[in-house]
Amino acid sequence: MTVSTGYIRALLRGDYLKSIASGVDLLTYLQNQLTALVEATADGQIVSSTESDGSRVAFSNPRASGVTPSDMTEVRGLLIDLYDRAVTALGGSPGDAAIFGKMMDYLQPARRVRATYHSLRLS
Repeated sequence: MTVSTGYIRALLRGDYLKSIASGVDLLTYLQNQLTALVEATADGQIVSSTESDGSRVAFSNPRASGVTPSDMTEVRGLLIDLYDRAVTALGGSPGDAAIFGKMMDYLQPARRVRATYHSLRLS
């Protein structure tokens, strides 16, 4: 997956605000978004061009460059997993605001990567 944590955080923030505006809970909104993406990318291709009078439609492989529809489907799945993780961590019946805050806590970009070889064994 080639989607940055910053982008996922922005997407989650937008989804949270849209869920409030539409009057549905955050989980329902996330599931609806995931379902729409899965249905749109089920055949593995995306529409790359259309034509009007000739009724021509061209499809392409989404792996050509950048963020693909399948990447976005993985992001939506990740957000639902984070939702479940946040609800479990908070316990009880937390509201969407608390769940959103916990999900944002989980989505912290990696600032440093360190190689560690403490369990490396040579034979």
